[in-house]
Amino acid sequence: METMRSSRSYGVNSEARFQVNARNGNHGAVQAFAKAPSGKTYPVEVVKKDGVFTANFTPSETGDWLISILHGNDHIPESPFRVRVREPSRGVNVRGLEDKMLGRLANFSIETSGPTDGELTVDITYNGRIIPAKIKGEGPNRFHISFSPVGSGTYIIRVYFSGVEVQGSPYTMEVIDANDVIASGDALSSAEISHRASFFLNLGINGSGNDVKAVITSPRGLEVPVAILDNRNGNVAVEFIPTEVGEHQIDVFYFGKPIARSPFHCQVFDRTKINVLNLPNTGFVGKPVEFDIDASLAGSGNIEITVNDGMVTCNVEKRGSRQFVASFVPVEAIPHYIQMRFNDLDIPGSPWKIDVRNPAVVTVDTRAVQLVPVGILSEFEVHTGTIYGDIQVNITSPSNRTVRANVFNLRNGFYRVEFLPMEGGSHLIEVLYDGALVPGSPFVSKAYDTSAISVSPVNVGVVGIPVEFSIDVSRAGEGQLEIMVNRGMVPNNVRMIDKTHFMVSFVPREPTPHVVEIKFNGEPIPQGLITIPIMDASGRATVMSHSNGYHREVAVNNQQSFFQFNRGQMYSEADLEVTVTSPTGELVPAKIVLQPDGDYKVEYSSRFTGRHTVEITHLGVAIMGSPFFVEIYDPSKIRVEGSRKGIVGRRMEFDIIRHLAGKAELKLEITGPRGNPIRYDMYTIAKGEHVVYTPREPGIYKIDITYGGLEVPGCPIKQEITDNSLVNADGDGLFRAFEDQVASFYVETGGQRGDLVVQVEGPNSISKCNIDQEAGGRYKVSYTPVEVGTFNVHVRWNGQEIVGSPFHPRVVNPRKVTIVGGWASLLDANNQMQLRLNQVKTVEVDCIHAGQGHLTAELVGPSGNIPVDISSRGRDRYAISFMPTVEGDYYLRIMWNGILLERCPVVGVCRSSWNGPPAASTAQQSRQAQANSGDMVDHKYEKKTVTQITQSSNNNSGTLEHPYSMDKVVMTGMGLQHAIVNQLAEFFIDGSNAGEGSPTARLSGNNLDIPVDCRIVPGQTFKYRCTYTPRVAGSYLLYVSWADREVIGSPYRVNVTRGTADAQKVVFTGESLRVGGIVGQEISTMIDTRRAGPGELTAQCMGPTKPDICDLRDHRNGTFTLTIKPLEAGKHILQVKYNGEHVLGSPFTLKIAGVPDPSKVKVSGPGILDGYLHNYQSHFYVDTHGAGGGELTVKIRGPKAAFRIEMQRKSERDRRIVCRYEPTEPGFYYVFVRWSGVDVPGSPFRVQLLDATEE
Repeated sequence: METMRSSRSYGVNSEARFQVNARNGNHGAVQAFAKAPSGKTYPVEVVKKDGVFTANFTPSETGDWLISILHGNDHIPESPFRVRVREPSRGVNVRGLEDKMLGRLANFSIETSGPTDGELTVDITYNGRIIPAKIKGEGPNRFHISFSPVGSGTYIIRVYFSGVEVQGSPYTMEVIDANDVIASGDALSSAEISHRASFFLNLGINGSGNDVKAVITSPRGLEVPVAILDNRNGNVAVEFIPTEVGEHQIDVFYFGKPIARSPFHCQVFDRTKINVLNLPNTGFVGKPVEFDIDASLAGSGNIEITVNDGMVTCNVEKRGSRQFVASFVPVEAIPHYIQMRFNDLDIPGSPWKIDVRNPAVVTVDTRAVQLVPVGILSEFEVHTGTIYGDIQVNITSPSNRTVRANVFNLRNGFYRVEFLPMEGGSHLIEVLYDGALVPGSPFVSKAYDTSAISVSPVNVGVVGIPVEFSIDVSRAGEGQLEIMVNRGMVPNNVRMIDKTHFMVSFVPREPTPHVVEIKFNGEPIPQGLITIPIMDASGRATVMSHSNGYHREVAVNNQQSFFQFNRGQMYSEADLEVTVTSPTGELVPAKIVLQPDGDYKVEYSSRFTGRHTVEITHLGVAIMGSPFFVEIYDPSKIRVEGSRKGIVGRRMEFDIIRHLAGKAELKLEITGPRGNPIRYDMYTIAKGEHVVYTPREPGIYKIDITYGGLEVPGCPIKQEITDNSLVNADGDGLFRAFEDQVASFYVETGGQRGDLVVQVEGPNSISKCNIDQEAGGRYKVSYTPVEVGTFNVHVRWNGQEIVGSPFHPRVVNPRKVTIVGGWASLLDANNQMQLRLNQVKTVEVDCIHAGQGHLTAELVGPSGNIPVDISSRGRDRYAISFMPTVEGDYYLRIMWNGILLERCPVVGVCRSSWNGPPAASTAQQSRQAQANSGDMVDHKYEKKTVTQITQSSNNNSGTLEHPYSMDKVVMTGMGLQHAIVNQLAEFFIDGSNAGEGSPTARLSGNNLDIPVDCRIVPGQTFKYRCTYTPRVAGSYLLYVSWADREVIGSPYRVNVTRGTADAQKVVFTGESLRVGGIVGQEISTMIDTRRAGPGELTAQCMGPTKPDICDLRDHRNGTFTLTIKPLEAGKHILQVKYNGEHVLGSPFTLKIAGVPDPSKVKVSGPGILDGYLHNYQSHFYVDTHGAGGGELTVKIRGPKAAFRIEMQRKSERDRRIVCRYEPTEPGFYYVFVRWSGVDVPGSPFRVQLLDATEE
């Protein structure tokens, strides 16, 4: 082992370091011990690195110490060593350590508070290299040191007196090369006219804005005023407000030398000079929508046009002189929004809305008017869907006359058209939507007139001889002619004479009257039934029955006659017999009654429904047609089942249950609120009929049912139809609410009757609702949300969602908006902000737990409102920045969604020079109270000074005196503001002008009280030197009193850090922390600590339930690689600290997705289907919902080569990606879609594109 190498003698309480070189020695443990002059021995920690053992210890006593170094339990040569420890030189001030410029002589000075013993030596090192320095005495207590920097960076300066390093040594000095100055900010390349623009300079840790000069020249050669703001720590902001459009030259100098890349060229633009011309209000599907853009006066920049968030392709054609024509072709009949931005800023007026309509989606239901009777009001419906427009209807009669058409808007896209045909024949109906014929137009409605039908007279017929008569329908219009003889029991023959004349014939087989029934389009002719007498060949009369052998329908419990004999024929009543049998086989009592005119009738009454058998005999022989069958029916056994309430536009359905009512003719009529007939559809079901209709207007609908000509009991049945489009909800509770506070809204029903149901659903809860009915059909709904987030409010009227439901109010909680670092980091002990004149003050706000909303802020100063800038610092974090320009009091109001935060407004006090916050005066407390009351009308405050005074007990005259003047106590020293862990910090108290007394001080924070030692400075009566040594980093309050009274400015806020490291200068590279990752897959990022100074880097990542695997790889050049392997899906929190302090952006939030599942990816759209090249829609959609985390890749190969694919989505969170490509030739295209390298279902998709001439 080599002889121990150590530094020169040491100062008490200063770190001593020894090194032992064991590279060539034997292996073994090295131990070290330090024996103090008092005889106490201390173990010394030994660290091995690269074969060198380093022992560090801090001597706590003055005198000679013995240092023993043992290797393998044996002393190394010359051990133990003697080290002399002395009191360090105090009262040494080093000045002029601010940044220096490379290429110039660097100098600084050393001053001592009094004479010092020993020789002054100065060691200056740069990257381990010793830099020569010149020391020149300028008096007994002042020295001037100079050296020539050899490069830019940090220079370490150590100062010794008599070989003992002075208190505070080592010092650092930054040497800057103008080419090392980093300039950043948008204003270096572009800026908006009449708006404040800024860029930033990083000069190094000790750089000063006083050494910066910026010259900005406008296009006309004028110099633009510039403001240079020093934000400390070498950060400088340069602000200017351009007043001309065009290129501005920016020259930036540091110490008189241009910085790298200077001069810069800034393009100033004016977005208000962009004019959008000839933009239509409406458009049509499939037809180009064009508009003009004039940007000739706006300056240089990029115009971005998106239609419906980029879902619709927009083409732009340049016409020179920054004139453009933009166009797009709508493919859906929905509102299209054109958003236009210039240099990432919205153009005034954007977005513009264009209502796009599609006549092809308009449907016309003319089924009800295909055949209509003359003289009766007819109607049909037009449905436009969810779009709105102008409906026009033109109707022309067969004689080329115009028939008036009335169009009624039934809401919800339905229109009713009414017209009255007055002549038979085909009517042409044209339906136009916004001036364009809808598909299928013109439609044809055929009107008919049964009253215009004539039937020739018919004589008495003879059995076996054809009976003929003619029918003339020439003036009746088009339709279907139906003819029945004896209800179809007797065949008939119809012969067409011409298109409108017909000859009807039939051959009677029985000498009984034959009944002819004629219908046209299902409607009986006005003449009614035609009865033709039939005789036998001999002309004799026979017994005849009204029923003529076919079924009759008779109501239950009614007496009926079923046959009669011709007059002139006399038969004995005793010769006739009748038997009536029910469906169950039981006999029904019946009798035959002779009528005065010689006819006979049968009377009976049955309590059964269904088919009855009637047998009539004469002298034991059945008369002609016997037995007869009679259907007995009972309308009281019919039930109508279905809802009694409905909604306009929604199908109404009900059932007619009549399987127990017997058989009879069923007739149904539905009338609307205006008495108009309603078209319906009827379907046969097992127990009767099922009826469906769609109401188109609100009101009472009546259902009339007759059965066998008798009204069904309970008819007419009434159904109440309401219009949900008339029911609307309004109120703040539908759009916004606050956690744990009652929110309310109102529902207006338009006076309609119905049932209101409201359900409020939160992200993880369901809120209880209270519904109170008020006068006029109005309801008040209130609920209390118990969490923040987006809620779903369902409002249902008669079981159906009203227009706009569900609503989505955003629930927020302004009380959960917090100040990053807490209010204690922003305010002093008097709850005031410390502000500095012409220096930017930044307040960082965390809104992550407050729900969705927007942050606003207002600042009122002595001269009125002060501009406030709010910028994003990542997810739900914002920075509020402002700069006080005059001395006085400022009031900051911070609001979340318009609600003032607790503890706001915040009072800030600005002074030109600052030695700590002043004690709150009565006037300040009064102003604070006024600010808290929210009265911010008068922004000018009267300044008052109230001095606290004490009355002397020895002064009988009652005069008041000041025994102590706290404002005369002078506080100096870095220890009032900053200290380093385990290093002695000091400050000075000078009470020479404050009156007799002595100081006391204490440091409190982090649940610790750190003692402060105050000792009088030798030779000074009322000046004290105070020292303390903090052991834990953090924020502390330093309380200082003089003569038991707290001095002005106390308590002082002291920031204790771990050495000279600056965690805010740790730099991350890569996008991995922003993008997130997948379970089981490593996430890596590079970390650069070279500009942060020496320190310890630590990282920890915590998943939803367990920690992740973190690995920090040290590259031994100040850079690290951080690798994280997440073990579960969800939100992970990554904390990265440097010397125990969070780096910029920490803690980070990582979104970890599950393992990718390509089988869940869905691909759809026209871009993966075959088509024709000239009109091919090449876009398609890739939906990755449920597919876990992964990377989407899309490749397309065409007939010749691969294609560039354009992929976009609405937001980073959107899992639906729109893909587009531009095919140029016919042929086969192959679309490969892969998720995390694996083909999704269907991939590759084969697409064949044909030329227009191909088949």
